[in-house]
Amino acid sequence: METSRQFKKTLSNAIGAFHQNLLGALPGWTSTGRSGGVIDIVHKEEFGVTGRSAIGEVKNKFNTLNASGKQTLYDNFQDALKWNYKGYNCYLVEVIQKTPKPQHPWKVANRGEREDIRLISASEVYKISTGDDQAFSKFFTVVNKLLLKNISYHPMSRHSACLSELLVVLELQERNRLIAPPLPQIKPVNVLQHNSLTQRPR
Repeated sequence: METSRQFKKTLSNAIGAFHQNLLGALPGWTSTGRSGGVIDIVHKEEFGVTGRSAIGEVKNKFNTLNASGKQTLYDNFQDALKWNYKGYNCYLVEVIQKTPKPQHPWKVANRGEREDIRLISASEVYKISTGDDQAFSKFFTVVNKLLLKNISYHPMSRHSACLSELLVVLELQERNRLIAPPLPQIKPVNVLQHNSLTQRPR
């Protein structure tokens, strides 16, 4: 059971790094890699409806952070805006949202509300950055197909539950099942290299 838990944690971190790399490869964006601290991606030019430069922290799911984690991240965003990223917008980028909706100010209990600290879906980041409404869905249609084609899956394998979870995630991400454009050239992330993955909750 402990081995399975560790594998799931490793897989979750790998998926988070994977999404960070992909978002960082979109037009205008740069990934900070493992050296960015609380900031995963940076967009130095104008981005989105507010027309400001942007920084972002990427999370796999809407429930990755508990209440305390949300407050800590919000405080970190406020510090970033005060010291290193004056005039920017901070975005919490959620790959899977509980209820998909357009970007909006991120409300956190006991932290008030600011226009420059916002919540946005990864899908909307892809849309704004590429000009293609279906860019996110198209890309992950291909990822799903590659996984099913190239990864050995056996129901008794200790990896099966993790792979099943990953495929469910991808199914949610590619609901429209559209034909995908060519894949961008992204450096692959090895899920078995524990030390190469950030340990922040993904």
